[in-house]
Amino acid sequence: MKRRLSSSVAAIALLGGLLGAGLTACSSDGSFSDFGVKVEGEYGKAPTVSAGEGTAPKDLKVGTVKAGEGEACGADAVLKVNYHGQLWDGKKFDSSFDRGNPAVFSLKQVVPGWGQGLKEAKPGSRTLLVIPPELGYGDQATGDIPAGSTLVFVVDTLKCFSASQMKKGEEQLAQAKPTGKNLPGLEVNGKLGEKPALKVNADQLAKDRAVSVLATGTGAPLKADDVVIVHQSWLDQQGKTVSTWDSKTPMPLQGEKTLAELGLDKELTGKNVGSRLALSSMQNGQAVAFVMDIVGTL
Repeated sequence: MKRRLSSSVAAIALLGGLLGAGLTACSSDGSFSDFGVKVEGEYGKAPTVSAGEGTAPKDLKVGTVKAGEGEACGADAVLKVNYHGQLWDGKKFDSSFDRGNPAVFSLKQVVPGWGQGLKEAKPGSRTLLVIPPELGYGDQATGDIPAGSTLVFVVDTLKCFSASQMKKGEEQLAQAKPTGKNLPGLEVNGKLGEKPALKVNADQLAKDRAVSVLATGTGAPLKADDVVIVHQSWLDQQGKTVSTWDSKTPMPLQGEKTLAELGLDKELTGKNVGSRLALSSMQNGQAVAFVMDIVGTL
């Protein structure tokens, strides 16, 4: 996944397997004495977090500062969050609160401490994470984070696209109605709701951005201010189809931005969740094509 990513998730992103969970606790006053840190401030606003006291914990610590509502996001969820990150000594290294721009990511994309610590989060919750090096960046220095660092995060979960929503979206993909349309220069084979097989004739691809609806879903129509969750499939340099279906990990379309921010609102607004689309565009002076399966929105 993302090694040293965009600034909005630079402090947290790293592909890795999820490991065992540590202690989970709740506190009504933000004081987690056995964690070694204290959190002050309201949900939705930048928190004040004390420097760690004593020796940093060796295990993952997960504390609920404020409980959320509804369904837990789940281990495979895509979350929209605001977060504050600092080292054990209290030095802040990143904050989406400061940027005024929430982060969006799959829990399969992030350091193991985030994946384990946020899987039970609910929309509206504030979570304290104290992450030992083994569940963070280990012995790898990353930006302002020295190697071997214990990481302290306060995370406000704004929204999540949960595991159950993901399953429903993939079921809608399988039930989509083929349109009989195609995209010139791109051949798409395979069942709906599964990884497609692609063949491309680059000479026949449109030189301008083009979108074709291969199958229409029954879900809600996309809006310009949606962050869209998709499975994408494309060809690598050897002509092999590569897809997020391989890892069963749908992703936010091009990161954290809405369709309007991506400049895709004209082409994609009104397309339904559960649809399969074929797209082509110019990249580095070369026409490329890929298939997008719309799983849902945030």
